[in-house]
Amino acid sequence: RRDGYSLVTWKEAEAGLYSALLIEKVLMYLVLSLLFAVILVSLRSSAASFFALKRGERAELMVLGLGRGSIAASFILSFLYVLASGLAAGAMLAVLLRPLAVRVIRSFGLYGAELAFPLGTFICLSLLMAAGAAVIGIAEEKAERKADLMEVLRNE
Repeated sequence: RRDGYSLVTWKEAEAGLYSALLIEKVLMYLVLSLLFAVILVSLRSSAASFFALKRGERAELMVLGLGRGSIAASFILSFLYVLASGLAAGAMLAVLLRPLAVRVIRSFGLYGAELAFPLGTFICLSLLMAAGAAVIGIAEEKAERKADLMEVLRNE
């Protein structure tokens, strides 16, 4: 208080707005974390299906004399290739649909709102997903190695 005037900064005056923005930021990270967990669970089930479908092919390659390591590497790389193509398609779709999303936001009268594509966050999450997929792929590959070769060929 100075000369009869009370001094309040605009941050103090808009404390409610700042607390709401902080809560929104925390909740957004929570939702994104849950989404990331759902994606990893989906990757796990996709990996199980992928390697189960490749069981017969694995047995045939082993009968032909190909080593277990090269079979594992080829299957894991093909699984990661599918993941990489999905990430690339998702990034392209996000970039292509951005103008449409901006138009929809502006149709609600929010002209000052900006819609950013956080490239750094996307790359970080993509690398985390790729690492998670590699770990899941290696685990599924090890589980598939335990299948009996003759039983797999008999069932094919």
